[in-house]
Amino acid sequence: MKKIPTVLTIDDEAIVTTSLQKIIETELNWTTLVSNKPLEALEILKKNKSLFGFGKNKIDCIVVDFKMPVLNGFEFVEKWRAIEGVNEIPIVLLTAYEDEKKWREAAQNSKLNISAYIKKPICKSELTQLLERLVVNKDEFSVKRELQDSSYDKVHEIKNKKEYKEAQDMQRSM
Repeated sequence: MKKIPTVLTIDDEAIVTTSLQKIIETELNWTTLVSNKPLEALEILKKNKSLFGFGKNKIDCIVVDFKMPVLNGFEFVEKWRAIEGVNEIPIVLLTAYEDEKKWREAAQNSKLNISAYIKKPICKSELTQLLERLVVNKDEFSVKRELQDSSYDKVHEIKNKKEYKEAQDMQRSM
């Protein structure tokens, strides 16, 4: 029997985690775990190492928001990576952050080992394609390479062109 991937989503805004959950469950038919409290999620994960890795109801990927009160995304990832044996689980940082310098520093910070970034507002097709690459295809190396090599503006220029084309196609179909 084929294992259905599980994605943990962490964001202090319930509307964001609900949106992520809906996209992941309806578009990919995957399982989601949701937390709106990063500190609480971290404590649960520290105490339950059986949740890590592949297998029934195990976490295969984490999507965490950058800007949260008490514990931001970088701090969460740093504390998460300090737990022994979890470096192989891909982490996607969800961000509305515009500062390219900060973005590049984080991408190159080996201690954080962030696999990819998704920019808010969330593009459904971008999220599903990225998760499939990271979880199903185990394509983390090339995703990280693109993250480090690409200009922030170039990544978002491509995304904007894609979204514009999707909007044009939708208008034509109407």
